Amino acid sequence: MQKFIAFMAKYLVPVAGRIGSQRHLVAIRDGFIAVMPLILVGSFAVLINNLPVDAFQKLMKGAFGDVWKDIGGGMWTGSFAILALIAAVGISYNLAKSYGVDALS
Repeated sequence: MQKFIAFMAKYLVPVAGRIGSQRHLVAIRDGFIAVMPLILVGSFAVLINNLPVDAFQKLMKGAFGDVWKDIGGGMWTGSFAILALIAAVGISYNLAKSYGVDALS
């Protein structure tokens, strides 16, 4: 096992370090980190709307009526539906910043 770890440290770690510091990959990483809160909000909304427990579904329907799933649907629309647009803006912003140009324009 030690020979394998030594091989990895000698040959693969330097290559992975160079790939990991490539500005386009760093911009993609930073762009997706920026949209992580949207992913979490949308995921929780989908989880609550589709929780496969009949007692929970009946409780929510009894407390809020048939429109209770509209709240989670709105949260999904506000997060996942615009996720690609925000990710594209975040990635391009970070890439422009790495080139040293005006990132917003």
